[in-house]
Amino acid sequence: MIVVAIIAILAAVAMPQFAHYRKSSQRSSCISNLKRIRDSIEQVRINGLPYPSSVADLCGPDKLIKSVPRCPTKPDAGYTIPAQSDELSDPVCNYGGEEGYYHLIPPKTQPDN
Repeated sequence: MIVVAIIAILAAVAMPQFAHYRKSSQRSSCISNLKRIRDSIEQVRINGLPYPSSVADLCGPDKLIKSVPRCPTKPDAGYTIPAQSDELSDPVCNYGGEEGYYHLIPPKTQPDN
């Protein structure tokens, strides 16, 4: 009986940590997808190709991204490409989250001189 109680206590302590690590892993994967989409848009601009109207325009066997990336948190949410402009802006994950939790590419940090 004591062994069962100890296992139950350990499980109660470990479960919230597993949920936290899972959410953190999903966020990292989504940000990786966003960076891949951003880099593909930049490559399209460098090559002088037509600006993509959606993520699907960047995906295919002969394109920059082989399969359409999906947010691991909510696979049906998808990604949105910003409208064409002179300045490159980042794509957006359409997952809004229950707590207003958004997946965004962190801003680039400038190295100290």
